[in-house]
Amino acid sequence: MKFNKSISLTLTAYFSVFLSGLSGCAATQLLGDAVLPDYQDTQTVVSDVLIAIGKPTQKIKNHEKSLVLVGNQHSYFIDPNSNNKQLFNQIFSQVDLNNVYINKNNINAKIEPSCRYQHGCGTVDISFIKEKAKLQRNEKNTVKELGFACRDKTMKGKNYLACSNNVAVGYTVISQVKNVNSLQHTFKKPVNLEVTKNSAKSTGDKGREAIFYTLSPVAIVIDVVTFPIQAAVAVASIDASDWH
Repeated sequence: MKFNKSISLTLTAYFSVFLSGLSGCAATQLLGDAVLPDYQDTQTVVSDVLIAIGKPTQKIKNHEKSLVLVGNQHSYFIDPNSNNKQLFNQIFSQVDLNNVYINKNNINAKIEPSCRYQHGCGTVDISFIKEKAKLQRNEKNTVKELGFACRDKTMKGKNYLACSNNVAVGYTVISQVKNVNSLQHTFKKPVNLEVTKNSAKSTGDKGREAIFYTLSPVAIVIDVVTFPIQAAVAVASIDASDWH
């Protein structure tokens, strides 16, 4: 009995090594109807470099309140993922845009069932930083009413009002804007955009097979007017526990 058990174990080990040396297709054929467990992998469906932010020069149906992020490959409608669809219009019409920044080098979005936007949901961290001596009357109250959390901050010997609003947004990928080569304002430091999706990788039978998501931009071609907003301004030194 011991001798037979030893032979059985040896054959099992040999067979395992043999399978590992086969190609995926050959191994699947040899295993026959073996069912392999489902699993998922994160697929990057968009990897782009953003160069500017603005708004369409004309009204677009279903995107009347959208802003536009201009990338090297595509452009992107972004909309507040909240009940206040006017939020971007309010911010970019009531706040001094020369003191507004996108406070990240990287913007990430994800396509998932809970996201009702076609090409993913994420956040955009918008900062308002202005020297206190240059604040207009009621400017601080206006910013706070738009959802910004603010604090006083001393930087390089000057007193500033530093505010932040991490806005939940939804994305729609569109064709590149027509006037991409003649934008009035662009980022001095480009921002990376990555959109990901969990991709199922099992057929259920016969083995594993990647099921990839192909993102197709919406065929909307527009011109944009860009804002004098800059990106990647470091305000990480502002203590979040001190917002008011």
